[in-house]
Formats: sequence, structure tokens, C-alpha cells
Amino acid sequence: MKWYKISALIYREMRIFRNMRYKPIEFFYFPIVTVMIWGMFSVFVRDQAAEAGLIVLIVNVFWSFAHTAQNSINVAMLDDVWSGSLKNILVSGISSMEYLIARMITSLMISMAMVFILLGFSLYLFNAYIIATHFSTIILFIALTIISSLALAAFVAGMILILGKEYGFLSWTAMEVFVLLSAPFFPVSLFPEILQPISWAMPFTNIFEGLRYLITTGSVEITYIVNGAIVSFIYLFLSFPFYKLVFEQAKKRGNLVRLGN
Repeated sequence: MKWYKISALIYREMRIFRNMRYKPIEFFYFPIVTVMIWGMFSVFVRDQAAEAGLIVLIVNVFWSFAHTAQNSINVAMLDDVWSGSLKNILVSGISSMEYLIARMITSLMISMAMVFILLGFSLYLFNAYIIATHFSTIILFIALTIISSLALAAFVAGMILILGKEYGFLSWTAMEVFVLLSAPFFPVSLFPEILQPISWAMPFTNIFEGLRYLITTGSVEITYIVNGAIVSFIYLFLSFPFYKLVFEQAKKRGNLVRLGN
């Protein structure tokens, strides 16, 4: 793996991000507006249900963070497909993992900036003091969210390589299904029994459960962090080989060239 190739792709992506006016709006404007809306809601319901409002606010921060981390990777890949630049990148001799890692580093630069902006808004505008009092725990949940989001991005990229660019909509729809099944605002027990094992196998379930427990009790339940780490790394260890295998097979069979047509 050549880091100069990865650096070149990161530089290219950041220039595209700077020059395409809608990119900052796509990755910053919508999450910030969403958090502002739910932040005002949390202030409104503070006297009636303070914990509920805070749960909605903090979970939305992590939801937006996960969505941006995953979506920015897959959309960048689709941009290469739709613009026809995928062929030029492949001709340069870049490997499948170099291509993915460059996209992931760029995504982390954007999504990490965004999540700390959102957390800052939540703390200073909407008095989400749980962020300051349990900052180290919040950082742990951020790390787990990163791992899960990167794993999901690799999985979605592989699925698009298999199914074709017509299924590019998976870039912005897959996360919603995973979040829904991860029970963001309610306990897993509210799902029908047949869905509960599936929910616990989702990468974000323990993160959301841990955040809700932190907000409602003011204490940390280490079980959610440990289980969340286990599930997140399982996704990571499965999705990366899946993506690499699919990418290399598509490259050998010429599917990557056809994908860019």
C-alpha cells in the first residue's frame, strides 16, 4: 500500500470539496440545521420531559455523524463513477484498499469537524452538560460510531460494485435502515421478538442504548461500550475483506470499467 497514492487522492478529494459549492452544504448545513431544530425542541420540552428532549438531541448528533461518515465515502466513489474519472484513477495503478482508505481519511476529516461543531452547539446553545461532564465517554461512543460507519461504507461500496451504479441510492438509504433497526430513541424491547436479535446485531444499537443510559442515569454502563466495540469490529473485519474481494473480482472481469461508462 503506497501512502503517496492515498495522499494524492485525499488532496484531489479536498480540492473537489472546496470547489463544488454544494459539498459543504451537503455535509454541514443539513446536520447543523437538524440539530438546531431538535435542540430547540429539547429546550421546549425541558420542563415536561428534559431527559427525552436531551436523548433526541444527542442521538441526532450521533445519527448525523454516522450518516456523514458513511455517506461521504460512498458518494465520493459514486462521483468518480458518474464523472467518468474512475477509469483515470484505476489506470494510475491504485489498489482497492488505497482507494478506500483515501476516501475514509477524507470522510473522517469532514465528519469529525462536523460532530464537534454539533456537540459544541448542543453544549453551549442547548445546555447539554452531559457532553462536558462525561466527555471521555462521548469520545468512546464517537470512536465506535466511526468504526461502524466506515465498516458500513465498505459494505455499501461492495454492494454497489456487485449490483451496479443503478443501486447508488444505497449510499444514502442503507444507513437509515441500520439506524432504524438500531433503536435510536427507544429500547430494543419495543421491537417484535423476531426483530430483537437482529437489532442487537446492528452496529449502532449498543451506542444508542449506552447514550440513553448515560443521559437518564448520569452514569456509564461499560457493557454497552464493550458490546458495541465487539459488534463494530466484527462489522469492520467482515466488510473490508468483502469490499476487497468484490473490488478485485470486478477489476479482473472488467466490471469497474463498465461501471464508469
